[in-house]
Amino acid sequence: MSDRETEQSDGEDGEGLLDRLRGMIDVQAHIDEQMYRLAEQVVATEAGALFDVIDRAVMEGEVTPDAIDHGSVFLPPNPYSGTEQDEVLGLLDLLHGEQVPALTDAFAEFARSQDLFKRVRSGETFIFPSNHLELQDQGFTLGYLHRAAQAEGVDRLEHHITLMIGRLLGYLRLGERSVIDDILRKVGGVLKTFPVSGSEVLEEGVVTEADLDRRLKIFRRTANERTRREFERLMGSSQGTIVLLAGGGSRDARDEVGDVFMHPFGKSTRSMLANACRSGAWVVPLFVDYGDEISLVEFAEPTRVTEPDAVHHLGEVIAAMGNRQRGMARVTHPGVERFAARIFYEPT
Repeated sequence: MSDRETEQSDGEDGEGLLDRLRGMIDVQAHIDEQMYRLAEQVVATEAGALFDVIDRAVMEGEVTPDAIDHGSVFLPPNPYSGTEQDEVLGLLDLLHGEQVPALTDAFAEFARSQDLFKRVRSGETFIFPSNHLELQDQGFTLGYLHRAAQAEGVDRLEHHITLMIGRLLGYLRLGERSVIDDILRKVGGVLKTFPVSGSEVLEEGVVTEADLDRRLKIFRRTANERTRREFERLMGSSQGTIVLLAGGGSRDARDEVGDVFMHPFGKSTRSMLANACRSGAWVVPLFVDYGDEISLVEFAEPTRVTEPDAVHHLGEVIAAMGNRQRGMARVTHPGVERFAARIFYEPT
């Protein structure tokens, strides 16, 4: 329970507190069930080609893994050794093969041009909002930033970088590894969110108990408020940091012809980014399009956006970079179908 929840329970009798605890358990079990079903749907589609769903027994064990513990919002990095971290970063070589040197160079070139890691060491904060074409994209970006940091002699980047992602990834695994606990946390911190649009939205309407619907909405609202506070804590830290996030938190949508519609930055995210910039953070719009054989990456110049409504412009910049990159790639790789599809960002 949070400090506030503890304070509120001080005046309750034992039976009242027990009812509250039962309600929390009901909501968490309901979230687990819905998230598990969503994970099964994702794995059954092309979007989940890399992943499997965790064993259902994981949700029913006596100890809840951090990845699916809904009381945990910020998960710190957890590597036990450099060897363990190198094994995780080796997934880049396994999945991208001959592309890895060029992709690493693209990230390293941007880092050198901006003195990124030196500035982070001196206490500056950088936020990288990007598109989200595939579930694994944010993890790839996290990995390539590590490779770029290593090229600059920075080998403990996990303490200075956080990935802000939806909770659905906690229900997925790659091989026998939990995507969050056994992969992402080996190379960075994880800040969990409940996206309000896209593929990770819980369907309150399928529940017949109105009271459970109400508790679920309150639970999600409370969890996202805790996420906001953790984000503000990162922004207010004297230790420099890098935060990676996608505008809507969920995988971008596609229509029947393959055109991509980025989920727009939500109201809360726009407010968080604007407040962070007012506190001195830099925002770097990033377009990524990772593929098995050909990948595209482009960084915009660091900027500060201090008004929430102006944050939508970041999404427009990312979409414009994506269309430009895909247009150029289509000339040299006309056989790659996804390069013919357009990318849209439409503010709500």
